[in-house]
Amino acid sequence: LGNNVKTTMTIEEIKTGVNLIQEFDLNNIIQKGYDTSPAGLFSSLNDPVIGYVIVPRTKDFGPFQQDIQGVFNASPPLPN
Repeated sequence: LGNNVKTTMTIEEIKTGVNLIQEFDLNNIIQKGYDTSPAGLFSSLNDPVIGYVIVPRTKDFGPFQQDIQGVFNASPPLPN
């Protein structure tokens, strides 16, 4: 990864992140996708400082914020 990944994280921060990831319940992860095609509501750009970014075409973040808030307000899935 050396030539492809840059970070300001310390080794201790990376270890903490790895430990947190091991506690994730992979069955409760919610995936979201956004249409960045010319007909989509969003576009993307590669910023030299922060990397890949998805932004609304209208510069109004309201619909995006509502969508993300819906993820946090969603009820957890019922067990099978």
